[in-house]
Amino acid sequence: MESCFEVLVLLLLVSVVLSSYEPISRNNEDHRGKRDIHLSWKYTQFQINALSADMATYELAFCDGNPFTGIQCPEERLCASWPDICNGVQSCALKYRDDCLNQSRISYGNVDPRICDGDENERWCGWKLSAPQRCGEDFVIKNGHAGSRVIRIMSPNWPGRYTNDRFCYWTVQAPEGHQLSVRVRKFKTERNYDIMSIGNGLRYDDENSVIVFRHSGSDKPAQKKFNTRGNKLWVSFRSDDWENDKGFQLEISDTLRYDAKVAGRNPFRGNQPIRECGGDVTLEANQDYQITSPGYPEPYPDNHECIWIVRMPLGRRMEIEFEIFELEDELDYISVGNGDNTQIRPLLFKYSGRTGPAKLLSQGNVVWIKFFSSLAISRDGFVINLKDYPYRECGPESITIKTISEGTTITVASPNYPEPYENNHQCLYRFQADPGRRLLVRVLDFTSERGYDWLAFGNGFFAEEEHAIVWGHSGRDLPDPVEFVSNSTEAWIYFNTDVVGGERGFLAEVYDVAGS
Repeated sequence: MESCFEVLVLLLLVSVVLSSYEPISRNNEDHRGKRDIHLSWKYTQFQINALSADMATYELAFCDGNPFTGIQCPEERLCASWPDICNGVQSCALKYRDDCLNQSRISYGNVDPRICDGDENERWCGWKLSAPQRCGEDFVIKNGHAGSRVIRIMSPNWPGRYTNDRFCYWTVQAPEGHQLSVRVRKFKTERNYDIMSIGNGLRYDDENSVIVFRHSGSDKPAQKKFNTRGNKLWVSFRSDDWENDKGFQLEISDTLRYDAKVAGRNPFRGNQPIRECGGDVTLEANQDYQITSPGYPEPYPDNHECIWIVRMPLGRRMEIEFEIFELEDELDYISVGNGDNTQIRPLLFKYSGRTGPAKLLSQGNVVWIKFFSSLAISRDGFVINLKDYPYRECGPESITIKTISEGTTITVASPNYPEPYENNHQCLYRFQADPGRRLLVRVLDFTSERGYDWLAFGNGFFAEEEHAIVWGHSGRDLPDPVEFVSNSTEAWIYFNTDVVGGERGFLAEVYDVAGS
């Protein structure tokens, strides 16, 4: 009897366990626990770039350039959306498929669809598995009337703080011929870094359709209630890696339910940048100058275009150093070029970001600097140092001949000046004035290893002691004489260093003067 009772208890336990067990299989996916995946925008961008590069090798691209939608059908305006790819139903080349089926019927008397299916191969199925995950949703208002639904779009994790490093976009469609109204109910994001945009149509972040452009901060946008131009609308949101806030809440409905009475306006149309900045700057020889972004050290204002034209005496050139640099990526930029025409000869073109460019060296005595800021989002700005930069090149005679035209001046210096010069150099600098003119050579600074590294200058084109005014000068004192006027249109400076040691070197000016 006891054994029967034990068997009964065991069977009861087994039945309880089996009744609570649900196998995890594709036929029971409603009961599966799905991970809550929050992919960063940086990872998503990496995923998009890798997928785009792989598709490009087969001459394929994303639908309308949007990686979240699917693959553009080759040589067609149709798209195969990610859900439609590898679902057993062909999306692309449908006319070709129909023609193929007809030809199969004519040729073989029957139709075999297998020989006519083409676009959904294993490669496309693999790309589908690698498709980027999207933050956001597509909404459709099917019936536009006074009682139609209100779409509420909120930042991720609303009403809590939104997550960092996210990109999200939403779309809303109403019936054809209708319009949508937008009301910004709540808004608070990290100023200048976490941004929301709204526009007409379905192509997000399109400047031609935008109404609210990259808005951030604690205030609602200037256009906080408006109607769209048509029946379609997009909303995008981007947060950076750092601070976050509560975010935003939008209400979107058919205008038959709520009419904002005002059309959304594209801020780019008819909006000219403010040009009350920049200007002409004239510098003296050996003068340093500093240019800063408008309002520095405060963040620069939006919608500005500033152009500076900087001039030094003829024959001089400038070193351009970016001491501080932080601009909004891509949309705010700085360009630099030679001369006074901002359309040609750029040394630096539309540079932006948080890392300043390397030092620039002008080709002549005039440079232009152009700064542009967009309609939204500013950064700390920039500080640019401009310096009179001597010719320090020490090389073959063919590249050290300098023509000093009437009314011009030039500075030359030892290699690396004012840093210590290099060893084992023999530098010859040659100068030529216009016919009938003379050259004045003046040494402004001099320090060398005494008895080993020395300076000479004199008349003519060749560094020879018999034509020298000063020969073999070394040490920490200026030469005597410190300057001379050439007896013809030609003069030279020679600097010699040995194999060890190094000092600051020399700095000299050469002027054009009237002949006697």
